[in-house]
Amino acid sequence: MNQKILTNIVMIVTGGQFIVAGLGLEWRWVQLVGAILALSLLFLIRYWKKKLEFPKSFWVYSTFLVILVLSVFWSANPERTIQYSAPFVTGGLYWLIFYNLQDRVRTKFEYLLVALGCLFGGFLIIHLISGTLDPRSWSIYSWTSPEKTHNHIGDLWALVGIIVFYRWNLRRPLLKIIFLGLTVFFLALSQSRSAYLALAIGVGYIVFQHGWNKKNKNILITLAILVLSLFLYSGLTRTTLFSRPYFLVGALGLLTSPFGVGMGNFGEISDRVRTNFPWMANYITSFAHNILLEVFAGVGVLGAVLVAWLIQIGRIFFKNGDNILNKALFFALLVNFMFDTTYLIPLMIWLWFANLGLSYKNS
Repeated sequence: MNQKILTNIVMIVTGGQFIVAGLGLEWRWVQLVGAILALSLLFLIRYWKKKLEFPKSFWVYSTFLVILVLSVFWSANPERTIQYSAPFVTGGLYWLIFYNLQDRVRTKFEYLLVALGCLFGGFLIIHLISGTLDPRSWSIYSWTSPEKTHNHIGDLWALVGIIVFYRWNLRRPLLKIIFLGLTVFFLALSQSRSAYLALAIGVGYIVFQHGWNKKNKNILITLAILVLSLFLYSGLTRTTLFSRPYFLVGALGLLTSPFGVGMGNFGEISDRVRTNFPWMANYITSFAHNILLEVFAGVGVLGAVLVAWLIQIGRIFFKNGDNILNKALFFALLVNFMFDTTYLIPLMIWLWFANLGLSYKNS
């Protein structure tokens, strides 16, 4: 099969699936279709390359997936555990897909990410104008609650902002300024402080790797002022860290349930903490708002495998300066997952794994 045809098929199928994954539709069909399509693409790549390549760190991650599967047997709610675990399984497939294609699709993936931002941003604006935007927790562009105080569109546009910064140059400056303006608009509209942190971390990683680039000095200062202003604006009524009781609940949950209660059952952990520590009664929550806390609540101390995997990935990333943009996007999403429930949106976690696949050279 011609290489160009293969990459076009992969990007079209992936793009279509990513769009569906961001709409907030019924999770069973999204996950089932996503897994089937991802497996089909892997078979196609295997047929074309004759051999699939696996990153060394994939086997540590595979151990974590085995733990997730086994946790269904001791889960307080097996169906929810399957729902929360499925994106990690399909994400691993997308990791392999993009790891095996790498340079062939890297630039196309940037265009896809920007296109997703424009598409979902357009959906949001249309619904706002028509007044038909109903809350849908796992949609990337809908309000997350009836109070309409939070929207995940900013979490996606933080990634677009990182791309704009990385690609900033004197060519087509008007286009870059327009996208920078849209980034600020959607970040402000979303009131997502995790998005502000993600943008700051992504840009910070690029600066760390490239050094202080005078060409980007003005845009860096502008972004820093904008992120700080947005963060302060959003924090007038609440703070990012100290309004989150989840960290303490999750830590105490390890004492009450050392092997967890199955992914997706953070509410069960909260109930057990309340029973054993009555002084925590006012700090009970149904969602961890942190990917690591969610995992530790699900599989307990066995969640250390995921931490070990992330440390291994970090060592690989800082060992060389290749593919800085994809690494910046990966770290930005990781930070985002530490302070929000975006890791439960299939689109976001699949983007995370796709960037991981594009982040380092084949071993």
